[in-house]
Amino acid sequence: MPLILGPLSFVISHSSFVRPPSSVGIELTMKLITALRLEDGEIVAFVGNGGTSSTMFRLAEEIVEAGGRVITTTTTHLALAEAQSAPVHFSAFEIDRARLEAALDKKSHVLLTGPLDLENGQAVGVTPGLISSLRAVPDLTAILIWAGGAHAGLFKTPAEPEIPAEATLVVPLVGAEVFDQRGLLQNGLRQARVIPFINQVETSEQLTAARETARYLLQRPTILSVALGVGRGSNPVREVQGRVAAIVLAAGRSTRMGRPKQTLAWSGGRTIVSHIVHQLKSSDVDEVVVVTGSDREEVEAALLADRASARLVFNPDFENSELAWSLHLGLQAAPAGCLAVLVALGDQPQIEREVVRAVIQRWQETQAPVVTPVYQQRRGHPRLFDRSAWPGLLSLPPESNPREYVEAAGQIEYVEAATDSILRDIDTPEDYERERGRQREE
Repeated sequence: MPLILGPLSFVISHSSFVRPPSSVGIELTMKLITALRLEDGEIVAFVGNGGTSSTMFRLAEEIVEAGGRVITTTTTHLALAEAQSAPVHFSAFEIDRARLEAALDKKSHVLLTGPLDLENGQAVGVTPGLISSLRAVPDLTAILIWAGGAHAGLFKTPAEPEIPAEATLVVPLVGAEVFDQRGLLQNGLRQARVIPFINQVETSEQLTAARETARYLLQRPTILSVALGVGRGSNPVREVQGRVAAIVLAAGRSTRMGRPKQTLAWSGGRTIVSHIVHQLKSSDVDEVVVVTGSDREEVEAALLADRASARLVFNPDFENSELAWSLHLGLQAAPAGCLAVLVALGDQPQIEREVVRAVIQRWQETQAPVVTPVYQQRRGHPRLFDRSAWPGLLSLPPESNPREYVEAAGQIEYVEAATDSILRDIDTPEDYERERGRQREE
């Protein structure tokens, strides 16, 4: 199952702050259920206006397509025209538990509202107590709630929208221009996980602007990730922007080199390990963790001398453990807010920023458990592991190699590298001289 990320997401209407659309469209590749990392048993409240109810019904359709069962409902009111999006619509005051479960067995999606107000063309909302009782319905994947709109893109008074206390995920639709004006991340929301969904991203120019906005939003520690897309269609999401940390495995003993290879000179006055850290931090990586071992003092001194900012972790069992244990320690030291880690080797200074960015971009487009670069069908480094893959990595015995998990992982995405730099490492003095020669030529 996907990792639980927390109880709060924001959906931001992108149309209010982008430049005029270009003629070049973008491809939407991801489902909402993936972008929001929806868990079984979620109670999701949607608030706002400008397409929020249609996004709610799209998520319900995805749940059904995935073999789940879902109840949609409202605590405020819902236009009867919008209610037609559900295959079955009942008034909660006219249906008993047996009929509800029978309808779910047949259609997998049931809309429950209060009485119909035909004069105003809307269905009245249900009481919070009813939503609490719906949690007892067996084999229910999620309850999705339309909890109210907003005037002119702004939030209403504190009494509105009517978000049930049981909600595990809240998805407001607000205009970007009010994101900072209304104190949305204050008070009780400060402790919540926040996943903005920038909506109505339909062109390449809008995508560029949305990415800039996502990077701005991710400066806030309360925001975990940002989804970009269009809240309709079979694949509403283009990509998910999230924090990515890097782990540099530099605990090796350099036996064949005869001296600490991570501290050998490389380029620009930097050592090998400092150069790797620099390449990663200039390639959309938010933080770097360096796992040291045999040559701890030398590696730490090299990083300090080169002003290469990194979080340092020591592997005290470097003599008896393999890469898996260093990776284990690196994962434990990774920042709590990152959704993926990029694993690089401390003896591969040929690491290219273009490869790093391409690997991260593929993950943003797929949220795959593993993304790895390949050259002529051979897998190399750096490899990216989504947070959902971490339990598998952490379960590896110390003497194993992460390659074993990559082989057993479900979905692996590949990025074709232009050169064999992802395969080359430095183990011997001959390797070092050869790679230095290549580096000078380039």
